Amino acid sequence: MNVQQFSIKQLEVESKHLSDVLRCMLHTVLFNRAFGLVYPKEEIIDTLDFEYVRCDDVTVHQYVEEQIKTFRTTLAEREDRRAQLVLSFFETRSKKAWFRKVEEKICFEQWVFFIILKEDSPVETPEAREKLENELRERIMYIIQTVNEKQNHIPLKFQPTDLIPFPYEFIKTGSALHMQLTDVITIPSTSENWGVDMMWNLIKSPQPILT
Repeated sequence: MNVQQFSIKQLEVESKHLSDVLRCMLHTVLFNRAFGLVYPKEEIIDTLDFEYVRCDDVTVHQYVEEQIKTFRTTLAEREDRRAQLVLSFFETRSKKAWFRKVEEKICFEQWVFFIILKEDSPVETPEAREKLENELRERIMYIIQTVNEKQNHIPLKFQPTDLIPFPYEFIKTGSALHMQLTDVITIPSTSENWGVDMMWNLIKSPQPILT
């Protein structure tokens, strides 16, 4: 299966806006890839006068918050303050292996977010705030347009009762040359976490950022 990869244009963000900007972009993707019963929740970024919609689901929100927290740590530890966050969606397939069936996850879609962290300016000018608002709006419009136009690669077999019927994972990377997986935590599907397998990957030596 060919992986559809969508790269979000590089964005320079001050530390004080980073979490809000990441929430906006990540939740926009997840909300628009939710095929089950979705309860929308409107969010407002007060500091940017910006609105977006996310899934009104505690588990989804909690996972996104965890990934943002770790990504902020990744950025802070890097001298160049550059990193990328990759959100991948998988199709789960069963295959036979020595008297038993095993599940394999095949990636069919990736969203790559390129972030440069800037130091907070002592006084934020209206021009700087408007510039970030416009840049964020441009990226959100790209996401919405893409999820509506690019659907042929999405697997046909999934449970419509699941909110997000595909396993997905977040990967944090910087600009080193190689990537090494150091830890994987798998949270299995249950009725409590809306039927989604969540894999959390911690990256020791990440792959390069594309510029």
